[in-house]
Amino acid sequence: MADLNLQHLEAELSRIDVLLRREVRRWQLAGQSPDDFRGLYVSDEHAVHLLQRPFGASWGQTVALPLAEAQAFADALTQATARAESVARAMRERGDVPRLETLASICGLDRFARDVFLVCLAPALDLRYRQVYGYLQDDVTRKNPTVNLVLDLLGGAGAGRLSLLSHFSDDAPLFRWRVLHRSAGPQQEHVPLLARSLYPDEGIVSWLLGDYHFGDLLSPHARLIVGDEEADEFPSLLLPEGTAAVLERAAAGSETPLLVLCGADETARRAAARFVADPVARPLLRLDLASVAATKRPLLAPVGVALRDARLIGAIPYLTGWDVCLADGAPQPDLLAALSDFPGLLI
Repeated sequence: MADLNLQHLEAELSRIDVLLRREVRRWQLAGQSPDDFRGLYVSDEHAVHLLQRPFGASWGQTVALPLAEAQAFADALTQATARAESVARAMRERGDVPRLETLASICGLDRFARDVFLVCLAPALDLRYRQVYGYLQDDVTRKNPTVNLVLDLLGGAGAGRLSLLSHFSDDAPLFRWRVLHRSAGPQQEHVPLLARSLYPDEGIVSWLLGDYHFGDLLSPHARLIVGDEEADEFPSLLLPEGTAAVLERAAAGSETPLLVLCGADETARRAAARFVADPVARPLLRLDLASVAATKRPLLAPVGVALRDARLIGAIPYLTGWDVCLADGAPQPDLLAALSDFPGLLI
């Protein structure tokens, strides 16, 4: 059976293709012909032309397409949009939801943010986009889209596009949920936001393609426990009186959204977590906070990604080594807020 998720993703990317073809065509009409040394030097003539270009406009936005071509691109965009909606509708009719829509719902992405993500996702799925982006950024060394290129494609020209920069701030959904990352090389510290390159999170890309695996932030510290994978590790345990009933209610989701397992017996704690997850056929996404803390990195980022990925794959987050999050017996406020915002059961 054809993977409708991949068909939906391809259809959505075809919308981005139309925008790219239109921008390339406008660049050509503006006289920006291909050059093997594009972006590696600035001639006297080019410097003069740069200063003559209107504020907040790409080369392509300085010209108007012939009416027939403009209509052809508009029709192509309408057709691509209709195809994506048709695939999404077919998925809903069989009781499924496109992964791209699930991602948008969980991370609070509006239509503009979704399109930003698609522009940045494209080079991770097809290398030809890297060359096209280098062309449109007047720099053969830039293979990923910058914030400026995204605005060229999606935001139009002029000062009004600057109002869209809020979508690229640290607290905007794309970055709060780490759907996208900004380049952070040694030369990037003082580079303006418009010039920052963007790329998608590795874990989200793998999940979109139906083969989820941990990204770099989680992979050394996390494990996905599915079904009877650890059955041999857990002998039958006699849980304390009343504990089984509490765990059963937690698994059913009727109460106890935050389940805290205490005690010196780690095996018993892990067995209790399995007791919750197995009957509802949900995997455990286990994150070892002590392992994260040993790297001396802040805990909030990996915890946030673990909670995000748990929602995407339908897992129950299981955070072990919680003691490292306590200061004078109290949890760090930012971590407590992240846990409080999680909408389902977590352990």
